[in-house]
Amino acid sequence: MLLQTGRSYRTLSFVLFCLAVTALAQTPNKFPYGEKDMQFNAKPVERDIDRKCVPEGTGSDEGQRAQNRSKNRFDAQGTPIPILISDFDSLEKATVRARNCWAKHLANCKMIELNKVSGLPANRDQLKDIAKTASGQTIGEGTLVVFEAQVLDSHYSNTKYNIYFNNHAPSPGDGESVNCKKLPGFDSSAIDSNDIHIVLVAPGVTDDCMSVTAEISPHFRPASWRRFHDMGVNQLGQDVNSEAKGVDFKKLQLVRITGPLFYDASHEPCSPGKRSSPARRSLWEIHPAYKLEVKSKGQWMSFDDWAKTQ
Repeated sequence: MLLQTGRSYRTLSFVLFCLAVTALAQTPNKFPYGEKDMQFNAKPVERDIDRKCVPEGTGSDEGQRAQNRSKNRFDAQGTPIPILISDFDSLEKATVRARNCWAKHLANCKMIELNKVSGLPANRDQLKDIAKTASGQTIGEGTLVVFEAQVLDSHYSNTKYNIYFNNHAPSPGDGESVNCKKLPGFDSSAIDSNDIHIVLVAPGVTDDCMSVTAEISPHFRPASWRRFHDMGVNQLGQDVNSEAKGVDFKKLQLVRITGPLFYDASHEPCSPGKRSSPARRSLWEIHPAYKLEVKSKGQWMSFDDWAKTQ
């Protein structure tokens, strides 16, 4: 009788285990894109954030949620438009004019209305087709572009390795709303839950106020792309390289980044006599990156291939 009871218990446990595994496998991911949707030039890798985090993240109002959804666009299509660093200035000037148009109730001008709670654009469609490149092509939020520059700096943002000082006390990062900061049961401080912030400049430039920004999203980030940083040991002696070994960008002549344009209204650009944080010349970014290429010894190749030699 005891033997039979033991067998029944083991059988029941096995059945319950199988049902749990089946239920888990059938639970749909909350992120609407999958590995097959990624236009990366390296193999996508699914992680916890791809299963648990929705496109709007944990934004607190519609302005923030709309901006987060724009950060999480992986469906931009078409032939990438080559852009110059001066085109980011054109985008910035056009956006300032459009924001002023709304704020001052002007007529006969393109308008960008801001959400009263967050101060972010209330309607992201107003950011489409807002400027023209030096070559005359129309660009705006969601336009797929390709940009060549040098990397001045590249680092993970808002992770446990990023130390911020509040009232002179060191405090580690705990994520961003776009990547589901403070979502229950989710580690929003991990490097695989956060963006990589890339500071891009024209060759020879060393002032980050003259830079533009690109971001590598954590969603389906290829294994090699985790290394697209040059961070060192932080103020508490912790080293991100123990998880994802960075690279020396001085070994590269240029990088080439492909992805959709995005307007990050959560920040401000540098202005005469005033540096912003993070410093940049324009609030327009390439976000998220779809392709990473590097130029080494006169040859272009994928970052994925180059990283294998480092």
